[in-house]
Amino acid sequence: MHKNADAEDLINVSIKTKFLFTLMAQLKSEGHRVLIFSMSKKMLDLLELIIGNMSESYKHLRIDGDTEIATREGICKQFNADPSIFCCLLTTKVGGFGLNLTGADRAIIMDPDWNPANDNQAVDRCYRIGQKKDVIVYRLVAIGGLEERIYRRQIHKKGMNL
Repeated sequence: MHKNADAEDLINVSIKTKFLFTLMAQLKSEGHRVLIFSMSKKMLDLLELIIGNMSESYKHLRIDGDTEIATREGICKQFNADPSIFCCLLTTKVGGFGLNLTGADRAIIMDPDWNPANDNQAVDRCYRIGQKKDVIVYRLVAIGGLEERIYRRQIHKKGMNL
């Protein structure tokens, strides 16, 4: 099977991945750089598999729970310094602690966390001192299921904190 066809088959497994890769193509064409967060390492594995099988290359880095703490800062510096790196894939919890990723001006949350603070901390990786661009956050939420309930609970919790 053609290398690109494999990627297309994988993308079409989920409406979220289909939307994500359409969005990524648009963001790349507009010159943006992206952080993609998921609570699941398996989702990041799937995204890396798709990226590796695509005919169009998306140069990327990855930080998850298996990434040595000592190497995380180096990955962040590499991402921020090299504009040819389009995206960084991160687990939500790892991405929420002490990382500075101002090279990105777009953040995508693949799946909402029950605790809105975890998502907020993750997104804050690109809202740091040194950010020169407006940052936009995309939250991919499947309607009519558990994700919608989680997201509505997040909104409710945020309202209680005001």
